[in-house]
Amino acid sequence: MGLFDRLKRGPEAMPANVEPGWAEGSEWREQWDMPLNLVREGYYQEALVRLCGRVRAQGYLIPVESVLVREPQNPHDRNAIRVEVRGAMVGHIRREVAAVLGPALDRMRLPSMTVCAVIRGGGPEWENLGIHLWMDRRLSPGPGLEFSGDLAIVTIGWPPHDGEGDHSYVERR
Repeated sequence: MGLFDRLKRGPEAMPANVEPGWAEGSEWREQWDMPLNLVREGYYQEALVRLCGRVRAQGYLIPVESVLVREPQNPHDRNAIRVEVRGAMVGHIRREVAAVLGPALDRMRLPSMTVCAVIRGGGPEWENLGIHLWMDRRLSPGPGLEFSGDLAIVTIGWPPHDGEGDHSYVERR
């Protein structure tokens, strides 16, 4: 199997399949499958710290809307897709994922799509913060994606352990 088991290749985007307010409950934490760590966020730790805060004992586990924005003029990768949270750039989709997702967005004439995500880390065990995406949980129209099992780029388990993280933002201005 390749990177994706199936990518719905039609010119029509799949509709949003998650309602606004999804992050207010705990269903995402307890019942959703493990989100995928598809984002290269190493160069954007400062932006993530501005969104969440510094390392703390329980770390962070914050549900967020993640906007995936096409960057066809990116000089390093014509399929590049940047990831934004609350207007801040927090990383880029991994190259091997962007190679499939970028052309799919282009075919659908979508400059961006919004998916459910979680900011995780920032604790003693994992000091760096990361963005983990639910690519199949769309808050806006986008390609219907199903990932193959060989894309397990996540090194920490799911569901999160009791006491891990914080479910709310501290407003930072």
